[in-house]
Amino acid sequence: MEKDNDMAAVWRELFARWPASINRKGILISSYHEQIPFDDFVFNNDFIILQRPAPDAVGARRVCVPFRLIEAIKYTDPVKIETYASMGFVGAAKPRA
Repeated sequence: MEKDNDMAAVWRELFARWPASINRKGILISSYHEQIPFDDFVFNNDFIILQRPAPDAVGARRVCVPFRLIEAIKYTDPVKIETYASMGFVGAAKPRA
């Protein structure tokens, strides 16, 4: 359970640091292997509410997911890799050709 809490904190921090220059959209992959497209979100300490761009098969526009059930995020907008630095990502600079 402690690992779940640690990962929940990591995901919460990632969403809290989402850069203003990146649209708040993507695809969340849950631990149930569900892929949830979203085009906006709000969150509190434990949950994130994702707004879907279109209703799902039962008509739901929003889904509430506990941070501990997030496995991955797919970013759907093309942005420069350096943009993710504000989210805490680091990497070696590419050598110039």
